[in-house]
Amino acid sequence: MDSILTSQSLTLPQEKRESATRSTLMLLFAGDVLVILLSACLAFFLKFRLFTEVERSLQSYQVHILIGSAVMAAILYLKGTYRIDQITRFRYNAVSMLTCACYWAGIYISVSLILKISPDISRLCTLYNALIAGGGLMLWRYLFCRHFVKRTLLQSVRRKTLLIGWNERAQELLTRSEASDSHENFCAFRLQSVILLDPNMPDDLPNHVYRGHGLAALEKQLERGQYDTVLLTKSDIPADELLQIQEICGREMVDFMLMPDFVQTLTSCLSVESFNGMPLLTQTKRELSKTSSRIYKRGLDIMGALFGLALFAPVIAYFCWRVYRESPGPVFYKQVRMGQHGKPFEIIKIRSMRLDAEKETGAQWCVENDTRRLSIGAFMRKYNIDELLQFWNVLRGEMSLVGPRPERPELIKDFKHQVSYYNVRHLVKPGVTGWAQVNGWRGDTCLNSRIACDLEYIERWNFWWDIYICLKTLRANQNAY
Repeated sequence: MDSILTSQSLTLPQEKRESATRSTLMLLFAGDVLVILLSACLAFFLKFRLFTEVERSLQSYQVHILIGSAVMAAILYLKGTYRIDQITRFRYNAVSMLTCACYWAGIYISVSLILKISPDISRLCTLYNALIAGGGLMLWRYLFCRHFVKRTLLQSVRRKTLLIGWNERAQELLTRSEASDSHENFCAFRLQSVILLDPNMPDDLPNHVYRGHGLAALEKQLERGQYDTVLLTKSDIPADELLQIQEICGREMVDFMLMPDFVQTLTSCLSVESFNGMPLLTQTKRELSKTSSRIYKRGLDIMGALFGLALFAPVIAYFCWRVYRESPGPVFYKQVRMGQHGKPFEIIKIRSMRLDAEKETGAQWCVENDTRRLSIGAFMRKYNIDELLQFWNVLRGEMSLVGPRPERPELIKDFKHQVSYYNVRHLVKPGVTGWAQVNGWRGDTCLNSRIACDLEYIERWNFWWDIYICLKTLRANQNAY
């Protein structure tokens, strides 16, 4: 009897999936460690053999190489780069590898400055190592996903899923599951069956997807031992039915998951937290809510703002002079905008319109061929020159280099009722530039599309994305008027 139970447990889809997942991640980790060690050796060769007259033996430096490699491997693990649903995405891997290499270099250079270690840690060798390891890990992971990991292996780590309920989220999951043929489109769920708790069955299900009705059909399907996950897409089912579903899943050793259909924004920020033993679903798991992320972003803001003010000081002075010549009066324009958490602040710009621009019309957006603009103002707005003074707002901590563009309080009163989740954008500091702006959603354009970009930025922020947006801003002048 024991042998029968053992053989049955080994055939569970969950066991097969977990075994395939472990094998895949172990192979990936082994490759990462090998690349890191080779990078350290190559960096040592460049520093102490090729580009220096003072040679050092590899044996004397081997402790630094081994400890440094272990630290870098630990950083890769702690940064969550071994998630099976992410390792096939090249953009994610590229950003993660560069970020981890920078973290490692920062740690090792800091140690070399603070501690006296014999032999001393070469900071130049550390930089070589970080650059080579970052590039090498990117290349290794690209080859791993494209060539070493066959499509059959990727399919074996997907969850064999039975879906309960049908709605737009379920349809989206089905679409992604069906499209999961390439590495970039990898979906962790493979939809095989749909069970409905009401009599209405959708007509657009593929022929290979089983269709059933009721808890009896659910239990019958799970007893076949072909599933490792049950995903509930309906949140409005009776509590007794929900408990029965969980009981059936527990009895058949199948994972139970809930897809909340009552949450429409910041969905990737959802997390379950426990308060006095009570589980609560929250949206507080935002990257920018972490202290470390805020420190990185603030550091970039300060350095970028100081550099921007120093670099563009002559440009600011020249255009202030041009504005004064065309329209004598104050060349700086201050306006109240809504900042983080709804706190108002004064934004500073180079004046690009007449002094009485809003005397008759009141607060409104600038539109194409706006007659209120100065002739030099049209040029400044096209190339974002009037925004350069906002580096000062960044230094003061009222703004960030990148974030949702701040809006006027009198306009927000209407927008927050017209556009769903409009005020969610005020969870972060407003930016001199933003994801919406570099995609052309600025000025008198679709407000819903602009807010969608802002929410995407808040939900998926990372340090390198900020740098990418800053660089892209240099060429982004679509709908700038």
